[in-house]
Amino acid sequence: LGARGVSIVSGHRLVPPYGMAGGEAAQCGRNILQRAGEAEQELDAITRFTVDAGDRLIIETPGGGGYGKR
Repeated sequence: LGARGVSIVSGHRLVPPYGMAGGEAAQCGRNILQRAGEAEQELDAITRFTVDAGDRLIIETPGGGGYGKR
């Protein structure tokens, strides 16, 4: 099998999900590609690339913003 195409369209990678009623914002998400035998590389929120066997795609989804004060 050869290389396979991957497309990612994701949000909240630069601007975190907001909180409401005094709650704090959540953390942003991240998209990470680790090619076989190489260091991790952070990807843009919207991107397209190819992967080969042994590559890893890590998607950390953003949390939800908080609600209310502590």
